[in-house]
Amino acid sequence: GRYKKLDSAGCTVLEVAGLCDGGDGGLGPCDDDGGPRRFACAETSSGMIYDIDNVMEDVVEGGGSGAFDIDEDAKGDVMRSALTDFVGDADVDLGTAKVTFVKGRIKRSNGGGRYGGNKDRTGKGKRGGRRLATVGDKTVLAVKVKASDGGATMTEAHLADSIFGSHGDAVNLASQYTACSHGKLNFMPRPDETGGTSTDGTTTVGKVTNGVSTVEVDYTEDTSDGVLRNAVNSAVQSVWGSKGGADYVMVCVPAASMNGIAYAYVNSYLSVYSNNWCTFPSAQLHEIGHNLGLAHSGETATYDDQSGFMGYSYSQDEQRMCFNGPKNWQLGWFPDSQVDLVAGVNGWSGKIYGTTMYDAAITNNEKMILRITTGGNDVYVSFNHDALHNSQTVEGQNRVLVHEKEGSPDVYGVSKLKAKLASGGSYTTITGTPVVISVVTIDANAGYARVLVSGGDPTPPPTPPPSPIPATGSFHLACGSTAGVCNGWVQEAEVAEEHELRCCADADLGVDWERKYGTCPAGVWGASELDNGATCIHSVNFNEARAMCENAGGRLCTKEEVEADCTRGTGCSHDQDMVWTSTRAVAPPPTPPPTAAAPTPTPTPAPAPAPTTPAPITPPPTPAPITPPPAPAPTTPPPTPAPTTPPPTPA
Repeated sequence: GRYKKLDSAGCTVLEVAGLCDGGDGGLGPCDDDGGPRRFACAETSSGMIYDIDNVMEDVVEGGGSGAFDIDEDAKGDVMRSALTDFVGDADVDLGTAKVTFVKGRIKRSNGGGRYGGNKDRTGKGKRGGRRLATVGDKTVLAVKVKASDGGATMTEAHLADSIFGSHGDAVNLASQYTACSHGKLNFMPRPDETGGTSTDGTTTVGKVTNGVSTVEVDYTEDTSDGVLRNAVNSAVQSVWGSKGGADYVMVCVPAASMNGIAYAYVNSYLSVYSNNWCTFPSAQLHEIGHNLGLAHSGETATYDDQSGFMGYSYSQDEQRMCFNGPKNWQLGWFPDSQVDLVAGVNGWSGKIYGTTMYDAAITNNEKMILRITTGGNDVYVSFNHDALHNSQTVEGQNRVLVHEKEGSPDVYGVSKLKAKLASGGSYTTITGTPVVISVVTIDANAGYARVLVSGGDPTPPPTPPPSPIPATGSFHLACGSTAGVCNGWVQEAEVAEEHELRCCADADLGVDWERKYGTCPAGVWGASELDNGATCIHSVNFNEARAMCENAGGRLCTKEEVEADCTRGTGCSHDQDMVWTSTRAVAPPPTPPPTAAAPTPTPTPAPAPAPTTPAPITPPPTPAPITPPPAPAPTTPPPTPAPTTPPPTPA
């Protein structure tokens, strides 16, 4: 009866996510090697949780879900779990809440493999037990610890306000989870209830008001956080039952009891905070995120992806921020706005909305997160919209973010930020099959980016080229439909004229783009209602028309494509209109060729001497006085100059 088999409600072989003050307002790792504090733990039936020292590294790394059984009254029992056996003696220290191996060690059981029984060699198994539900309404009990000589310093009212907004705090644990999940996950105060005294009579448990209780322990405030945590956890369970009658328990201990500032148990119910860190939203959402099964988010180090809550946290009362792409996918809040792709098999083109615009994305059948299986770590693509409940995101604001994440999409795994792409930017993945992710355009006001994904080609797709030189001359117009009243008309228009617009694309770019008739050539889609049906173009010149189609990810149709009904039936009543095409009718006036030839004609020197000898070419009447009539022949022989300068040649 003293043993408790742990599942996801307790702790297993796991990572305890400790955060320490980095000295600049942000949080850094607690240990010396740049990583989070890592160890195994065990929990008894009375709610006592023990940190287990000297665990073999591969046991911790394996992250299996088997639980350790422990007898808190015994000093040398064999500890067992589904994955490991302890061989030798162990000390259970109630004063420090630690189990220390005196002789022997934990070793891997047969059949566990490199990753243990619940994780196969492909990394597809679960880590740290099953993932807790991340939707629904959940209750929270917040405990303010009062020691014999001090304690946590905030008032109960302040604590309730900072977690639940019970007195008007606009940004808190409850408000941000509700906003970030769009109402899928809601935290609320544990119902009010009278208090009591622990079974052993040493701890007083105060009544619950607005989800907060003060627990008075018989320890000084510099007692280790593990001892205080266990005293509180055991007391609230003895008074109110398992987990103190709540889904989650937040323990706020005196600052003197902790070296770090907060930690939480992964896939569990318990989180612990150093004094006022219990009141800061970034620490609250980060630690409860660990309870929900989320790992850290890094970039070049463990915590330094600041685009979401699983990176650094900040000691400020407001932090309107949410989670990055892989964390949102894991939490499972937006399954109807996610896309699974396989590198080298299928690409994708369309609009990716920020999670702030979930309702718009659903209405317009657009997406918010892409997951690409490459053969290495999965790649996630999302748009970090800097607005509304994400208006204080610290990094990658209004950029397309590319992340990689370890392991399966719905389980614990560290994510790494790989790229922050502006409009026109691209990124090629470097593990597994290469994938090119290109950003065509970003509309921060509307909350989306238009993105292209192609697999296997290291060269970015040519869709977002530089703006072309403005065209001149004239181009063909074509009737929007072979069923339209204008069918058969032949019409040309100068580039400055204004006419209706329809566009074509060489891929299906989403909701605006359609292929309705088999007469259209394969691989061509048409559109009239741009920007998710919000825009019809009835009067635009040629160069503006070309730019609008390219900004939408497409191009102007050729005359032949429009006449093949590639855009027929796509809206805006353009089936009855003559629309722009990219087929040139009349080239610009041939001004450049004559202009270039005039300055340096090669025959220029030849005509120059012609005026000096006009007489032989055409004898005028004036030479009569120069040459007397009686003897003209011997003085100027006529035949001689004729062959020298023939009249037709200089002309």
